This record gives sequence, structure tokens and C-alpha cells, in this order.
Amino acid sequence: MNACGYDEGLAESDPIRQKVRNEVAQALTASEEARDARDNVCLYIAQHRMTGTVKDVSQYVSLALYLTPWPALETSVELPEMPPDSNAGGGVCAAAESLCEGSGSERDLADEPAFL
Repeated sequence: MNACGYDEGLAESDPIRQKVRNEVAQALTASEEARDARDNVCLYIAQHRMTGTVKDVSQYVSLALYLTPWPALETSVELPEMPPDSNAGGGVCAAAESLCEGSGSERDLADEPAFL
């Protein structure tokens, strides 16, 4: 979402968010494949806007809470057990996986102090 222009709360965010954004921007500059994958993610997000409000972001937050860690990004429960809004964002996983693979940004944020 950050690569697609999501800047909400950026100034107040932990510095790791800007650090990751910078790394992704560098990878996008260096790779046409990554830019194409980013464009696919951004198109998916644009096509699945719900209301133009916080609900647009909440569907991805809900989904993230039910995903297994990278690189699998699979749901940890059956779809009927997931919150209704999380199902709307489900297709973004494949697009995001392509973006990470194309950009070389397969970074494990669990090693960052802000995520411990």
C-alpha cells in the first residue's frame, strides 16, 4: 500500500516504515519487473476500494492478521472463519508476492527492533 501512495500517518510512524519505503523505492528504480508488479498491486487496490475511507485500509489489516509469515502468505484459518472485510483484500497476496520477488525485497522485518 505504501508503494501505491498510502501516506496516512507517515510522519508519526516508526522510522522503520520510511526505511522500508526507501528500500522498496530503490528496488523499483532498479527493476522494470518490480515496477510492473507494483503497478499490479496498485491496480488491485484501486479496483477494490470500498468506500474511500478507513475501511479501504482495514480490509488489508484484517487480512494481514490471518496470514502466515512470508514467504507463504497463506490464510491461517479457513475463509469462513475470517472477518468479512478480510476476504475483500485476499487477492492482493499474489500481487504482493510478485512485487517482493521482482524487487528483491524479501526482507524479514521480524529482525527489526521495532517489530520485536
